[in-house]
Amino acid sequence: MTHYTAALVVGIIASATSLGLIISRVLAIEELHPYLYLTCLSGHIFWLTYGEVLLSNKVTPPPLLRVQFLFYVNQIGMLFEFYYIKIIMDIFGGFNCVLCIVIYFKLDDIAGKSDIFGPIAVVFGIIMYCSPLFVIRNVYKTKRVGYLSFLFCLASFLNGIAWFIYAFLPTIDLYLAIANGIGILLGIVQLGLLCMFREKPKFVDVQLEDVEIPSC
Repeated sequence: MTHYTAALVVGIIASATSLGLIISRVLAIEELHPYLYLTCLSGHIFWLTYGEVLLSNKVTPPPLLRVQFLFYVNQIGMLFEFYYIKIIMDIFGGFNCVLCIVIYFKLDDIAGKSDIFGPIAVVFGIIMYCSPLFVIRNVYKTKRVGYLSFLFCLASFLNGIAWFIYAFLPTIDLYLAIANGIGILLGIVQLGLLCMFREKPKFVDVQLEDVEIPSC
C-alpha cells in the first residue's frame, strides 16, 4: 500500500469518526453542558484557519488530502454547532471569526501563522476531548455515570485514534498528533470511569403467591 493510499484510507476513517463524534452530540444533547458546544465551535474555527494557513504554505506544502479533510470535517462540525445553540454561538463564534481574521491578515509570515493557530487549535481540541470530565465530581459523588454520555465518550476515543494515526501520514503534523494523542488518553479515562461506575442490572426475586383456582 502506497503512502497516498494509506493516507486516503486513514483520512476517510478519521473523517467518519469525526462525523460520528458530531452526531453523538445530537443524540446526547440533554446530557452535555452548553460549554461543550462553545468549545467545539471554537475548535472547528481554529482548525479551519490552521488548514488555510497550511494551504498557503508554498515552500513546504502539506499533503492536500489532509487539508481537504480538515476543511470538510470542520465545516460540517461548525454547521452542527450553530444548530445546537444558535444564539450563544452566533456571539461566541463571531468573536472567534474576527480574532482569526485579524491574526491571519496581520501576520505575513506563514510559519508565524501556523505557530499561532496550531497551538490555539490544539488547546480547544484538548478542551473538547476533556469536556465530559467537567462532571467528574458528580460522577465520584454519586457513583453513577448518568452524567457521562457513553456514545460521546466512545466516539471521542475512536476519533482521537483515527486522527492521531492520520497525523503521521504521509508526513507528521505535530499539532494534530498532540491534540489527538492527548484525546486518546482522555478517552481512556472517560471509558474507564464508565466501566468503573457502570450501573449493574438489579435482579428482583419474584415470589409467586398461591393462587386458588376455582373448580368448574
